[in-house]
Amino acid sequence: MELPVNYSGFEGGGLAVRTAGFFSGPMIVQNGVPVKAKKGVTLVRDNSGKEVEIRMKSNFLDPVPVLHIGSEVLRLARPLTWYEYAWMGLPIILVLQGGALGALIGIGAVYGSARIMRSDTGPLKKYLFSGAISAASAVCFFLAVGVIASYLPKSARAYAASGAAYYNKGEYDKAIEDFSHALEQDPNNFSAYSARASVYYTKGDYEKAAGDLSRMIEINPKDADAYAHRADAYYKKGDYEKAVEDCSKLLELDPKNIGAYSTRASAYYARKEYDKAVEDFSRLLELAPGNAEIYVARGVANREKGDYDKAIEDISKGLELNPKFPAAYSDRGVAYRAKGEYDKAIADFSRGIELDPKFGAAYFNRAGAYYAKADYDKALEDYSKLIAMDPKDAQAYLARADVYAKVGEAELAAADQEKYRSMSGAN
Repeated sequence: MELPVNYSGFEGGGLAVRTAGFFSGPMIVQNGVPVKAKKGVTLVRDNSGKEVEIRMKSNFLDPVPVLHIGSEVLRLARPLTWYEYAWMGLPIILVLQGGALGALIGIGAVYGSARIMRSDTGPLKKYLFSGAISAASAVCFFLAVGVIASYLPKSARAYAASGAAYYNKGEYDKAIEDFSHALEQDPNNFSAYSARASVYYTKGDYEKAAGDLSRMIEINPKDADAYAHRADAYYKKGDYEKAVEDCSKLLELDPKNIGAYSTRASAYYARKEYDKAVEDFSRLLELAPGNAEIYVARGVANREKGDYDKAIEDISKGLELNPKFPAAYSDRGVAYRAKGEYDKAIADFSRGIELDPKFGAAYFNRAGAYYAKADYDKALEDYSKLIAMDPKDAQAYLARADVYAKVGEAELAAADQEKYRSMSGAN
């Protein structure tokens, strides 16, 4: 479920928290689009375009996190009481005594109970339903143990359990070793391939992750998740052709899979197949209408294929939906510049800079527009600001060198060219 975040500066901004799922933690969502966290910090833009850092702190078994926004702490719901934790936490016994399988069932049961405790159901029903889940989890555990024991070799089961334990501790090489031993004992163990693929993916070894996912598809050719994860692995390793193939197969299995269209559109764009990228972005807009980022992405694809009018139309639509979108102004400015409408381009780049004063790409692009207008003083000013913000930007030195050469500053041009060569390794 999604809980709206009511915080100053985000009024009407579609900011919400998607509570923790069975296999995922809580996530910040803005305008219906998940925002990925980096090192525990989620960056979102408020109504003024300013980046705001949000940290989420989990509350033990509670699926609803506490938000830390700056120095403020924001609770989205009242804290659960100790006796609510105790009651819904009864299946933790399975986690402690039942190994990986017990953990899976026990945690699932606790999660289900937590969701019930967070529902609008009456108090008595909450406790009755939660107790029923705890009892059912114990029954399921013992039934599952009996079934698995009759099929899974003992050594494979032990290796799989220890592999999961190593993975949870972040000891990925040891986890891979144990999952591999499990697969030696049971070559068709779908779960072991899935687990090992997850470890490889976490390590950034997308080639091996794709290999395990391929084996999963051999075992079950209709497993949509395997195609989705393999497509993502192929995309991450730059094999866009195979990413497209897997997304297409996934769409045969699930014609309305938004993730498949999104990954395939990105892969088409990376392959410079802009017409196909536009088609997929259009399909995404049918499935998720009103999404500003998709309009802008389609606009950029139209721009790259040379259809600047459609690019401007799409990006303008995205800006109608989200007027505080600095990158969209820069993207539209590039389209205007390509059409030779330099004043409009400069206006868009300037608006992007107003929303984000440290937006380096907007400075670079605006300088290029000034250069095209032969306004060399302003071009120099923008390139210099960019270099002051990022002294390691080699392209900015090279571009500024060109402007210095235009205005007859040969020594300054030579100095910037030398700086560029030393930073880029160019001869």
